[in-house]
Amino acid sequence: MNKSKNVGMRKTMPNMLILSAMLLFFVCCIYGVSDLYMLSKGNSRTILLSDKQFAGKLTVPPDSTVKIESIIRQVYDFPIYLFKAIDHNSVVIISPDRSFSGNKLSMLWLEENKIKDIAGNVSYVINLLRKEKGLIYTQYGQDWDVKSAYLYDLSNSKISLYPYNAVESLLFISEDSYIGFDGESFNLLQDGGEKKRMLYSYEELSNLVAEKNDLKQSVDVQILLESLQLSYEQKDVYFLVQMNEKAVIYRFDVNKKNGITIMASGQGIEQFKVLGNGNLLLYGTIEGTKGLFMYDKNTATYKLLKEGVIWGIAVDEEQTRVAYFSGEDSKNNEIHVAYLEGNKLLYDTVIYRNLEGLPTLQWSKNDLFVSGRVINRTEFLRFTLNAW
Repeated sequence: MNKSKNVGMRKTMPNMLILSAMLLFFVCCIYGVSDLYMLSKGNSRTILLSDKQFAGKLTVPPDSTVKIESIIRQVYDFPIYLFKAIDHNSVVIISPDRSFSGNKLSMLWLEENKIKDIAGNVSYVINLLRKEKGLIYTQYGQDWDVKSAYLYDLSNSKISLYPYNAVESLLFISEDSYIGFDGESFNLLQDGGEKKRMLYSYEELSNLVAEKNDLKQSVDVQILLESLQLSYEQKDVYFLVQMNEKAVIYRFDVNKKNGITIMASGQGIEQFKVLGNGNLLLYGTIEGTKGLFMYDKNTATYKLLKEGVIWGIAVDEEQTRVAYFSGEDSKNNEIHVAYLEGNKLLYDTVIYRNLEGLPTLQWSKNDLFVSGRVINRTEFLRFTLNAW
């Protein structure tokens, strides 16, 4: 009996050892997995690998990208000829009117989709005063020779006669002085519309341009009034001139009547923006190439930023963002937003496609307003973008 018992115990011992070893193994595995999990949840160590180990350079992701917070899209059954944004929600527009001039001035509230008419029989111009005090517009009488300027107070909707008559364009130099064009001459004005002195007449500027380009008559010169801009220092007025098959950007001094200076020229400059450093952002045709260019005033050279058909550009107040419209037609076009850094466009992003009609773009703080119009229809959009 004792002998058989000892034999059974000897057979049992190996089995117990195997079971104990297996149990110990499973326990170690459980604790090992737990330790790995805790290690991943605790402090970790980052190892930087040199870019020399790779065939090409490592690409650094952008610190920020274009992010659209909201979009408002409204469609109207009439064309909006011209608009200017007042604030996030309010826009002044010019649209068709059954009057002598065929235009009326209205206020548009996008979010409420509400329109209020301000005046009829107006000219194709909207002038916003600084600090959103109001807007100045020109209204016609019985014919083209009879017209008066009016001030519309944005705070109380009151309309009053404006001293400086027939305002076609305004450039603000300071809080109490600005430049106005009355249809015949460019004048320096004081706050309130009082004339201070005449700078140049339209005829004088046309003759100066004709002389510099060896033209026999100034009638071949067309000064685009909508192109008038002030330099960053607000000392010079820039303007675009079309003549025959040439386009030239000139400037003249506000404080001295010493003639005009050529800034840039091309086969077909259509629009430009004066930047803070004196360079010009423009689109058109330069040396046979169509696209968006940066003109360097110091080197008198052009740099192509974007090749292709560009229909319009808009630069924000900080001059850090550019919006532009590109494409061949309404079936294949794009609205772009990009950083403007020096003479480069960075992180160029398409935010909308296939806008129907003639496009107009305008920045107002972080809002980009876009209008596309055809004969009897307007698609109006507001993109609210994050500050970059």
